[in-house]
Parts: sequence; C-alpha cells; structure tokens
Amino acid sequence: MAINRDGADYLYVQLADDIRRRCRSREWAPDHRIPPITELMAEYQLSDRTVRQAIGLLVDEGLLVTKPGRGTYVCP
Repeated sequence: MAINRDGADYLYVQLADDIRRRCRSREWAPDHRIPPITELMAEYQLSDRTVRQAIGLLVDEGLLVTKPGRGTYVCP
C-alpha cells in the first residue's frame, strides 16, 4: 500500500491501517515478528517517529506486542 501524503489521514494512521490489513489477511500471522522499524521506514519511506507512532497505536489496541530486545510481534 502506498502512503498518501496528501490525504486527510495522518501518515501514522495510514501505516497502522496497512499493518492491520497485513495482520488480518494473515500475511503476518499471529506470533509473527513484524519487520524492524528500519525496514518499515525504508518500505514506506516514513520517519522513525511516524513508524513508532503507528506501532504504539497498534500495541495500545492489542494487535501487536513489543518484546524488549526481541522485536514486535502480532498478538495471538
């Protein structure tokens, strides 16, 4: 999914929506480790702050869980 920089939604919301889509479609299945922030930054051409905001939103929603030193995973 391409990020629409001219759209009404914030960039981090668009990224969170795409990560949700990837999880729901099972592209990233439960217990799957999602790519590191640096890879998501490169893939979506976004700043680390924007990627961290999106991940934080999804952690708050219970879709993702972060494991210090291990990465971020899709919740079962």
